Amino acid sequence: MTTIDLLLRIAATTELALLCFFLWGSSASNSTYRQVAVLLLAIAGYLLAPLVLFKWQVGLLVYPILTMAIMVPIFFWYFTCTVFSDSYKPASWVHVLAIFTALSGMIAFCSGTPIGQACHLTESPWPDRFAQLLKLAWVAAAFVWILKGWRDDLVEPRRRFRRGLVFIGAAYLTAILLIELIVEGPVSAGLELFNVSLLFLGVTALTLHLLTIDGDNVFVLMTQAPSLQDVNRSELAEQVIHLMEEERVYASEGLTINSLATKLRTQAHHLRPVINGELGHRNFNSFVNLFRVREVAQRLQQQEFIDTPLLTLALEAGFRSLAPFNRSFKEQFGITPSEYRENFKNSK
Repeated sequence: MTTIDLLLRIAATTELALLCFFLWGSSASNSTYRQVAVLLLAIAGYLLAPLVLFKWQVGLLVYPILTMAIMVPIFFWYFTCTVFSDSYKPASWVHVLAIFTALSGMIAFCSGTPIGQACHLTESPWPDRFAQLLKLAWVAAAFVWILKGWRDDLVEPRRRFRRGLVFIGAAYLTAILLIELIVEGPVSAGLELFNVSLLFLGVTALTLHLLTIDGDNVFVLMTQAPSLQDVNRSELAEQVIHLMEEERVYASEGLTINSLATKLRTQAHHLRPVINGELGHRNFNSFVNLFRVREVAQRLQQQEFIDTPLLTLALEAGFRSLAPFNRSFKEQFGITPSEYRENFKNSK
């Protein structure tokens, strides 16, 4: 390890530690900061891992640092899920898979150490390759999540952040994991220095970026949003509501923000800030589903629909299947459609 490599690792780790402290202190006003802080802490573990393994003697402290380094792809995935979804809650099996991935990485590390020999772990490249494949799967899942809701995202700074995260963050992680998977033994000092330099520059850029963002909302920049040219936002918002409430366009099959913009004789990039800024919605699908579940809720209170199957009501309102309908309904009313119908019957 060269002196420049060592200094860059220490500088980047110090910067990350200060940034984590700042973000965690600000997490009371914005929970997203907490996810960013955890991810940055894991990256700090990744930077420190070679130092505690080969340069410094830190005893058992090496294991929590290695665990943080191993879990960078997991925390990156969780970060993308929470940042790009306003109501994401991971299922219990996700936590199990995360623990399994961390254990796989630790087993791969211990297979060539005295601890591994004591546990009868034979030295083999396969545990490490298996752990790397698991981490690649987490990054791939993050890729999918980032791209999944890009078209429906109504928050323009967040849409731009998606693109940057895809081409920089996820692509970088994938490249590093593939190199670690393919190359056997230590990589060249030049490649290590290039990697650490990129991380240092990335951390510095992130620090400067966070200093330009309003603490109440990670994706509301402190500069004024550009005004629409030759378009009155209030009038366009009224037209959107008219189409939804009077013409039931939400029930149209395959409704997208582009098709809605076409109906309004405008463009999608004009419509997004209207639905976001004037009507207060951050995701197009969530905005449309709001009208759909309201229609179903109204019908559940009407005698003529008392025995109509929920799937039929959901399909007529514009949903394609029962699962997203149930999820959207519960997000809106706090109970399932079946419980809502039963409560109405009992109240009569």
